[in-house]
Amino acid sequence: MSKNFPVNDVAVAITKRPIKFHMNVWPICLIRTEVDLSGYRALVAGWGVTEYQGVRPASLLDGQVRILSEEECQAAKYIGRVYNSDQMICASSEKTDACQGDSGGPLIVYGSSGNAIQVGIVSFGFGCQTKDSAGVYTRLSKYLDWIDEVTGRTESCILPRDYKNELV
Repeated sequence: MSKNFPVNDVAVAITKRPIKFHMNVWPICLIRTEVDLSGYRALVAGWGVTEYQGVRPASLLDGQVRILSEEECQAAKYIGRVYNSDQMICASSEKTDACQGDSGGPLIVYGSSGNAIQVGIVSFGFGCQTKDSAGVYTRLSKYLDWIDEVTGRTESCILPRDYKNELV
């Protein structure tokens, strides 16, 4: 692993007052199991630019990506030399990618009941939508014990059974 790339892009924010949930603000479920996510359709969201060194958007953006297998991540241009499948997930799409300003944003899959499940955190990439490359995300399941310890929460999620077939 290169010393230039941190592998712990995880933080927990504690608010002074409880968050009031409503139709546009609700908690997200965190992935609770180690499963092979390769081939899953996922949503990445953030306030980052839409092109390398571009202008920040006025609103939150999102896009669909496909979670790649370990072999695909290792073969991706630039990524293979720093990719660690134990701590990272990589994903790509010809149409969308995380970019500067999206770091810390979620990588989400949807459960069979429609529940949103966060599986990753935007970490790094090489440019934006760079051909034959992929975005790299912190593998959230590796940090759940720490998150549970800090927050005192332990909720479970059910992964989708057939979602994998609906690829980007």
